[in-house]
Amino acid sequence: MRCIGWVAVVSLCAACDGRVVHQPSLLFGSVAIGESRELPLFLSSDTAQNVAFELSPGDFSIVENSLTLRPNETATLLVRFTPTALHTRTATLKIGAKKVSLTGSGAGPEITAEHPVVLPRVALLTEQIPMPTITSITVRNTGTRGSDLVLRAPRVAGTELCVGTFIGSVCERWVPPATLGVDDRLEVPLSILPVEFGARSWVMVFPSNDPLQPEIAVEVIALVEVFEACNLGYSFDGVMKGEELVLPITHLGTRRCLVEGITATSAPVNFLQVIEPASLPLTLDAEGTFDLKIALRPGAPSMLSGVVRIDALGSDPRPIFFQRELKGADCLTVTPSESNFGAVSQGCGRTRDFYVYSACPVVIDSVQLAGSAEFELVQALAPGTVVSPNSGTPVSFSVTYTPDDVSADVATVKLEVRDAGFVNVPLMAQGQAAPIQVDRYRDDPLSVVDVLVMVDASPSFVPRRSVVHENLRPLLWLLNYGCTDARVGIAPADGAPDAGVQPVPNDAGVRWTASETPDFEGLVLSALDALPVGSEVEACVGPAADVMADAGVRAGSRFSGICITDALEQSPNPLASLQRIQSVNTSWSVVSSFGAACSAESLDDGVHQSLIDASHGLRGDICDPTWSGIFSFGTTCNPRRGVYYLTSRPTGPVEVRVDGGLISGSDWALDVAANSVDFLPGRAPTPGTTIEISYVSLSCQP
Repeated sequence: MRCIGWVAVVSLCAACDGRVVHQPSLLFGSVAIGESRELPLFLSSDTAQNVAFELSPGDFSIVENSLTLRPNETATLLVRFTPTALHTRTATLKIGAKKVSLTGSGAGPEITAEHPVVLPRVALLTEQIPMPTITSITVRNTGTRGSDLVLRAPRVAGTELCVGTFIGSVCERWVPPATLGVDDRLEVPLSILPVEFGARSWVMVFPSNDPLQPEIAVEVIALVEVFEACNLGYSFDGVMKGEELVLPITHLGTRRCLVEGITATSAPVNFLQVIEPASLPLTLDAEGTFDLKIALRPGAPSMLSGVVRIDALGSDPRPIFFQRELKGADCLTVTPSESNFGAVSQGCGRTRDFYVYSACPVVIDSVQLAGSAEFELVQALAPGTVVSPNSGTPVSFSVTYTPDDVSADVATVKLEVRDAGFVNVPLMAQGQAAPIQVDRYRDDPLSVVDVLVMVDASPSFVPRRSVVHENLRPLLWLLNYGCTDARVGIAPADGAPDAGVQPVPNDAGVRWTASETPDFEGLVLSALDALPVGSEVEACVGPAADVMADAGVRAGSRFSGICITDALEQSPNPLASLQRIQSVNTSWSVVSSFGAACSAESLDDGVHQSLIDASHGLRGDICDPTWSGIFSFGTTCNPRRGVYYLTSRPTGPVEVRVDGGLISGSDWALDVAANSVDFLPGRAPTPGTTIEISYVSLSCQP
């Protein structure tokens, strides 16, 4: 072997053609676009002969098409590589019947970008300054190793396309980096601010040092449409009937509008879903209509409230508040909802009382007992008994169990509710000779409610404060009845810019008074009595939204806002303020001047009523001296209690357990005369727990 320069000359018999010897391949390496490299091909023969060459036109070329070889001498053929493209390039040089493989690589940067760029629909809103549509394009250097791409400032025709970001109507241009390495990517920001509509396109040009494509043109395509703000109308009483609700929604405008999104939330959460429209955004023509279909998910409770929000271009989100319609059987609550009479001695009778509450008016047509004959209805309800909602005195019935043998017995009390089916109450008992009695009680958990009372603080309203004081008493009694975990704040309805509204501290120095606090009613009224006198700018909902933004609605709580004033609502954007209060189950009630029966500052101009309608609140007239009668908080449970009456007389030690845990005798006492276990003040079990009282009973129920 003999080396000439850096090219090896190899004599291979397999490369011989009439004893002609040459290399089998030439490797040119990497050559920049626009440059050339030559390599020699060495040929020799032991006989004189003419050698012909054949090479297709392309990246490789030779000067001579043939050579005359002399015996035992070496001739040189120069082969030139001039790449016309990047990356690997190949060709084949034919020498008679033999071939030489030629390989080289084109070197240099290369700019690439995916195009055209197709934007989603660009929406322009009539009579409003258009907002830019922002997107980006990816530019990449797909050249060979070691070749940096140098971008120059892109060029754009017109003023609607900005390579960069629009600040107002001025394009803040993007500045390219110094270099972009091989395989590096670059996100280039684009903004579109069209002033015309229809099918549109814009072109931007990216100059670079790409030797084969010094600049690349990228087209941006979009459909620009003009819409007006949606004016959505519907007819709805706020009650969801059944498992689905189909609500026709109509655009009451004169041009097309765009509905961009629809969301649904519920309390309890995750039980409400939007079925239709299935695809958004949705274009509505003038007087165009679509069906809004929402449905309850499986397992939804009978008492449920929710809100559906429609987001439309140019409009504030439109809330639609509703409650699931309560049928009679759904409204009814029987306490206890089931009863275990426990172990009862043969021949002894034990009676249990049952109380019936309702959240809506119902009629009970009959009370029937099915099952073991050892149970007996001893105090039934008369046919046609009416159960009024939120009655402080529930209707009741009683059942007695008298075992005639030692066995387990079951039965069911069936309450027939008119037009709504049956409510069933399971009964269980155990007849025994000398039983250990276990009395079980279940106190329902309390519903949680945050009540903020906004009272007119203007000097002109001061004479009405005594009436407000007296009307709050029954309202506070409802909250302290024992069925709600309530907290109440009293705040001035003062809309002056510098009012800084906060709830007024009560006599204990606390801004929010909890219903479990001793002297709950007196503490709330002390905050009312301490209410300062403010300005004549009367505003309820705006300051209330600020108060709740600071205090926050408790987790799982309903929010009830109450505005008491004889003036107009002067909060700016009142409906938007109502939406700021973060509670799905939000109600806003107003006691104000809705009629002309007495002297008032002004009649409602429709704002108070719109807030009531939007949140299914209550309305009272400030001219009615007993306006508190409008309020109820859905109390359908027994009052909180700390006294548990036993079903038989103990003849030995008594054990008390709460949720399975043994309770110390220092927390309760046995009242022998009343035959009850009485918890000491402040030691009563938490609502929602199960209380078990066990003892040996050898006597019949007293």
